Amino acid sequence: MLTSSDNRTRASAMNPAYSSSPPLGVYIHFPYCAQRCPYCDFTLTTRRFSHERYADAVLAELKAREPDLTQAPPLTSVYFGGGTPGLWSPRQLQRVIEALSQRFGLSADVEVTIEANPAELTLELAEAWRGAGVNRLSLGTQSFQAERLSWLGRSHSPEQAKQAVSWARQAGFENLNLDLMHGFKGQRVEDAVHDLEETLSLTPEHVSLYQLTVEEQTSFGARARRGERLLEPEGRLVELYEALSEALSDAGSPLYEVSNAARPGYESKHNTLYWTLGQYLALGAGAHGLLLSSRGEDQVGLRWCNVKRPERYMEVALAGQLEALEEERSELDQEALLEEQVLVGFRLYEGFVVSEALRRHVGERARAQVEAGLMEDDGVRWRATDQGRLLLNRLIMNLLT
Repeated sequence: MLTSSDNRTRASAMNPAYSSSPPLGVYIHFPYCAQRCPYCDFTLTTRRFSHERYADAVLAELKAREPDLTQAPPLTSVYFGGGTPGLWSPRQLQRVIEALSQRFGLSADVEVTIEANPAELTLELAEAWRGAGVNRLSLGTQSFQAERLSWLGRSHSPEQAKQAVSWARQAGFENLNLDLMHGFKGQRVEDAVHDLEETLSLTPEHVSLYQLTVEEQTSFGARARRGERLLEPEGRLVELYEALSEALSDAGSPLYEVSNAARPGYESKHNTLYWTLGQYLALGAGAHGLLLSSRGEDQVGLRWCNVKRPERYMEVALAGQLEALEEERSELDQEALLEEQVLVGFRLYEGFVVSEALRRHVGERARAQVEAGLMEDDGVRWRATDQGRLLLNRLIMNLLT
């Protein structure tokens, strides 16, 4: 675990005047799962692993990234994603959380999230996570129909999902997210709404509402290439989404982002960093990060993506070889950051505050989108209209090309 003088020189060139004003979160990728779901294209493996060695590697990477973190603010969020970080030893999770706390400090209302599968959760495990400092749990429930869960390759039953929520509450979790998937072939509106009603009956503070996506490098992708239909037609997808959106709003957990709903005050702090172009340190195999800095009057960004193979990641991280750790590393100039703000900002229902630089960059195109009824401009914020959210890709392309 070392930080070389070469790394210090390299970082100072990328980060001449680090700005501590934007909030900072940390994402830790845990690339291990018990099995791969047929729709998943995330960085993961189902091989056996050493809990302690992977934690050692993550902490070594944190040490090697010191030059990029010269004036970092206290953390607003820590997010353990995967893979299935719920499989990681709570003791190793605690080591990572303690190291982050010592390095950055944690804000008074820090959000510390772990993703887990219902089939693998126990009361003892949930209690151990709480003892380690985790205060938000995200469960991959996906559906409450046994046949659909089997088709999605999930290993839990509807009953196990409900039991997992009960254990989480017993362990003291007061901030719970449940994932719900929709849009798969044969799903009627009433089926989707029933799934949502089952979800809401468990009173989660947050619901992630994902339309099934068929990625090319997945089992579902291979089936689609053979001609199998896995999704409902586009018109039905819109119908499903609108029905689910209305049901969430009626239940007091409206969508605040295209795929996320919450009770007021329980919006995901970590994911909001992504949508508001905040900064997030990323640690672990295949993790993506973004740090911001100032260069004169312009804001610039430093983005990287780590190597994906866990064994290779651990090898180079433990050796302190930051150059070998990253598959990609690039600087984003102000124009690139402005375009990224457009890409992510319209996902939020409240939209985003528009800088003068962004108005200069795409203001004329924005006026055309307002006239087309795809977005609103109140002089401070831009937001997509209901129609604009249904045509979000078109709205963004019209602004950026």
